[in-house]
Amino acid sequence: MSYLVLARKYRPQSFDDLVGQGHVAKTLVNAIAGQRIAHAYVLSGPRGCGKTTTARILARALNCVQGPTATPCGECPQCVEIANGSSTDDVLEIDGASNRGIDQIRELRETVKYAPARSRYRIIIIDEAHQISKDGFNALLKTLEEPPPHVVFMMATTESQKIPETILSRCQRFQLRSITLTDIFDRIKRIVDAEKIPIQEAALREVARSAHGSLRDALSLLDQVIAFAPGGATIEDVRNLLGLLPGEFVRSFTETIQSGDPAGVLRAVQTAIEDGLDLSQLAEDLLDRRHRLLLWKAGVRDPRAPDAAEMEKESGAISAERLERDLAVLSRAVADLRRSECPRVTFELACLEIAQDAVSVNELVERLEILEKALRSNPPIIAPPLAPPAKDIRSSAPALSPVLQKPPSTPAGGPERPPSAPAVSGPWGPERVRSAWTTMVNEVGHKKPSLETFLHMARWSALPGNVLKLAFDQEFQKNQVVAQEALWMDLLRQKIPMGFTVQYAIETPAPPPLSATAKISAPPPPAPPADEDETMIDHPPEENEPPAGPVSEGEEESPETAAAVDPGVRKILEKFPGRVRRVDTVK
Repeated sequence: MSYLVLARKYRPQSFDDLVGQGHVAKTLVNAIAGQRIAHAYVLSGPRGCGKTTTARILARALNCVQGPTATPCGECPQCVEIANGSSTDDVLEIDGASNRGIDQIRELRETVKYAPARSRYRIIIIDEAHQISKDGFNALLKTLEEPPPHVVFMMATTESQKIPETILSRCQRFQLRSITLTDIFDRIKRIVDAEKIPIQEAALREVARSAHGSLRDALSLLDQVIAFAPGGATIEDVRNLLGLLPGEFVRSFTETIQSGDPAGVLRAVQTAIEDGLDLSQLAEDLLDRRHRLLLWKAGVRDPRAPDAAEMEKESGAISAERLERDLAVLSRAVADLRRSECPRVTFELACLEIAQDAVSVNELVERLEILEKALRSNPPIIAPPLAPPAKDIRSSAPALSPVLQKPPSTPAGGPERPPSAPAVSGPWGPERVRSAWTTMVNEVGHKKPSLETFLHMARWSALPGNVLKLAFDQEFQKNQVVAQEALWMDLLRQKIPMGFTVQYAIETPAPPPLSATAKISAPPPPAPPADEDETMIDHPPEENEPPAGPVSEGEEESPETAAAVDPGVRKILEKFPGRVRRVDTVK
């Protein structure tokens, strides 16, 4: 007698023996017990989940000499013939792919008219029913809707969406599920124990994982493993037989990728090629390992897995966002490797991409929220241009610092952007930098508004030695300006063609100091300048102006006299009444 493969030898023979389809078995058992047997059934699901097996068990339950019963005897001629697939009269098993035309369906309609020869029902099992043509389904429609009382149709399919709705609506539909890894492992473990073959549990688990939810595939792989190592197989035997890469190499390669070293990743790929490993298989193994890590991190765990401790440790060291990104990259790489003319480059680019650190969307949102709060708490201050001194004011004192001047009102739509101004002439100093800086910021706003906002946050100072100092409240503001330095520096050098350097600093803003021109003795006292080098250089009086008044240095001057001489002082005294002392800073 020829050898009977495990998939046929250990095929389920009763509803209780079905693996992973308890919902289907319970429904059919209750239907038989309540004499609520339908005339047509559709059994759909992935390959190897037990569709045809369920149809045969139901046929035996209906045609058993003791039936209809949910527990067929398995000894009567009907049960034996159905189990062996040798029944040719009352139970017909036909293939939908080779009996898909209208002529074959017409013959089938003529066959079902006759009563069964020895059994209770004439049962028609159509495997791969979705391959029947549209005309064939139309020819079967009327017979399927109102068949003779002795006929039961059972259609098994892996693609129920291809069956017309007119057919599905006339049948009872059962969706069989993909069998879980645990159920497959338990089943093949019982079979191995029954066959008395010593195989490691880790090897059996690898067989179950390679079956991808199909019990029939698992039994076929188990047959190969037994033939490969009759005296007992190890996990390495299984991996070699199935063409899988050594587990140690996959783990080592994964650690190299997680290290984030591009040179190390390329060296690891070179080692894999020198060892003769298949890059496509390596990509699939990496994809499978990343998928298992994601499931483990999400709580979908198998505590009996041989590498449970390793999976627990590795899943805790990597974020779910990075695992999702890696899965997307590896899935694309696996598909690209099948049609790539240069598989090595495709695989290397995918490995380099997943070796980079991934920034989660939540972290990016948090950064934007921090930036938004910073902008709301510290709105950008637009420094107004310095107004030229009046020609008709008789005073020997320099003009007040622009910090104390009232900024001009701006329209509701925002400040009007002036056109590009030519280079400002004159020596290095605040006056020259101020005009050039304002014009440059406005021009940057036309090209990149976001950079304009950060430039407004900068507090500039013209230091001796042609040094432009930019102070910021936060490191993030400074980094944005530094990263885009080329854009605004080109515009600023067009306005100030003389050579200068830029210094950056993070400083807490201090209250603006009073100008050196006037010192108001009213409380509270003015804050001193933050830096002597940053004191603004005031211009000397005009040549045609009359000499200064009789007031000398250190002598007090009446508020009325000071207000009459300098309108700027008048504005200050209107808000801060007090005495005025003349201070001369030019030595």
